[in-house]
Amino acid sequence: GHSVNLPLIVKDKTIGSLVIGEKLSGDSYTDEDIDLLSTICDHMAIAVENSMLYEEMLDAQKQLYQADKLATLGTLAASLAHEIRNPIASIKGFTQVLPQAVRDKDEEAIADFSSVVPKQLDRINELVEKMLKLSRPAKPAKENVNLNSILDEAVRLIEKQCAKQGIKVIREYDADISIQADPSQLMQAFLNIALNAVQSMPNGGELKVKSQKEKCKNIVEISDTGIGIPDDKINHIFNPFYTTKESGSGLGLSVTKKIIEEHKGNVEVESEAGRGTTFKIVFQIS
Repeated sequence: GHSVNLPLIVKDKTIGSLVIGEKLSGDSYTDEDIDLLSTICDHMAIAVENSMLYEEMLDAQKQLYQADKLATLGTLAASLAHEIRNPIASIKGFTQVLPQAVRDKDEEAIADFSSVVPKQLDRINELVEKMLKLSRPAKPAKENVNLNSILDEAVRLIEKQCAKQGIKVIREYDADISIQADPSQLMQAFLNIALNAVQSMPNGGELKVKSQKEKCKNIVEISDTGIGIPDDKINHIFNPFYTTKESGSGLGLSVTKKIIEEHKGNVEVESEAGRGTTFKIVFQIS
């Protein structure tokens, strides 16, 4: 024939076809040509199937990130609800005394209202914005970001929980450390580690968040003085669905590891039962 239409087949399933027009010479395709084209089709079919599987894997990964984000949000919701309730109570108190202050022309009370209420509303707004940012599906867009500010954002979300549990937060930041990163994904990774640290210190302790700039790498260390991870469990903590918590999903640290690896980094953990745990994250600078 003057043109050829060959199917792309994988595991008895047609996933496409190769259509070739007639030869420039006008000659017919020979059996040898067809054999060669069939072999090419086999390779093409495998390549197409691999790329389809890769796309499916990326979709599954995105869903896993999102599932973990929602689990993290659930953990944070209780402490943030409490944090939002405080400024609301304060604003409510002001609105109850304001009519009297206006009637009495009490300028001091009115000035208090004008300075305190906008600040409290800003605080609520900031918390809601952070929650929304965390819950939005991530656009995997890397940009130049300051590592310290991402660490700060993660710590801000758990600060009230720390205060409630008697946990002292210590920050030790190196000067401006910038990195090419997806800020919402990195925040998710840091938050997962910090939340684990807080949960390991039910009776108080110290949460230390440290950043350090070295020659070809940026280092982040998040350490606690909590209950520690037993030796027989430490090798499993990054496995998906492995959890030691009753209500845990077991996704947090596996997602964290994946995010860090996608940012040219690796994560190591050192722990001593009863003494505490340190997560060390090393980002290579190319």
